[in-house]
Amino acid sequence: MRYSPFLYCHKPHIRPFNALLTATALATILAAIVFLPKTAFPVDSSSLFPRQSSLFPWQSPLFSQQSPPFSPQSPQILVEAEQDYFMNPQWSPCGNYIAFTSARYQGIRIVEPGGGPISVLTDEASAGYGFQWSPDGTSIAARTVRYDRERFRLHAIKVFDITSGSEQALSDYTRERTGLPYWTESGRRIAFLRDDSLTTRNVAGAGASDDDSTSVDYLYLARDNHIEKYATDTEPIRKSEIHRFDHDRILNLSLSPDRRLLAFQLAGSEIYVMDTGGDNLCHLGRGENPVWMPDGKHLLVTVSEDDGHHITGSDILAVDISTGERYKLTSHTGQTAMNPSVCPEGKRLVFSDDTNGTLYIMTIR
Repeated sequence: MRYSPFLYCHKPHIRPFNALLTATALATILAAIVFLPKTAFPVDSSSLFPRQSSLFPWQSPLFSQQSPPFSPQSPQILVEAEQDYFMNPQWSPCGNYIAFTSARYQGIRIVEPGGGPISVLTDEASAGYGFQWSPDGTSIAARTVRYDRERFRLHAIKVFDITSGSEQALSDYTRERTGLPYWTESGRRIAFLRDDSLTTRNVAGAGASDDDSTSVDYLYLARDNHIEKYATDTEPIRKSEIHRFDHDRILNLSLSPDRRLLAFQLAGSEIYVMDTGGDNLCHLGRGENPVWMPDGKHLLVTVSEDDGHHITGSDILAVDISTGERYKLTSHTGQTAMNPSVCPEGKRLVFSDDTNGTLYIMTIR
């Protein structure tokens, strides 16, 4: 019978020596495993995860801090749709107003979170599609539409003052393809695409003074299957590509509150997050329209079902970006919940019911 010297010694006079060898060998092997470099256990292995990692390299489900539980309450009606249909509510950065639009994105309306009178900021066509609050919450930028005598669609970019209701036209109506408006980080300028070239316009009286900011004003835009980064305060504007997919189209790109991460949806209702350098791609599962919560640790996503023609059900979930854990927020309400937006404190949620166009507000934590 043959024996392994590391397991058993059949000669009594050399058993202590082999026992020492066994202990030394095991200690050496364990030390080698413990002190292997990080690359020995890659988080983003192309053989295991050909498109993305399951967790960010600096995060681990074993050591991540437990997130405080969400405690969604019963929703309350904010704006009831009687003769109209409302959607796309957006909380202001200061938390004192909620802007929303009506069917076919007609116009923009304003209401306080506690309810009350509704003011019409503008009734222009398509203004409610992709409108954006200014960083200081005093204005809203929107792309409006009108038609010329030949029924050609014309676009213009405008900024609407919340207090006075006045408007500032940043571009003339044109047949040229015009993208949605985006506020730059400083809040001093509006950027938008015109015939695939990025254009910026100064906004009168908005944001900080020209010498208040020393950092570069970066803007991130999804262009079909890739993401581009623009330095908007340089002349000419500097552009670089930070990430590209082979075929998938990128939708609903959203920058985190600390401007370190990007969340987006790929065609097919899959949610991803990566850093603004284009690295550490992380798949967070099924969902649509990712919206960052103020803590930067959770995303709100919409998970909907349809019959091929109409949406038959929809819920809003919060997703922990470090662990992938999901929290149901609206499954108990009975509403077809869509278009979530969170107040700056992160404690209240506003959403629209796709079935009847009513806006609801609810406490979630």
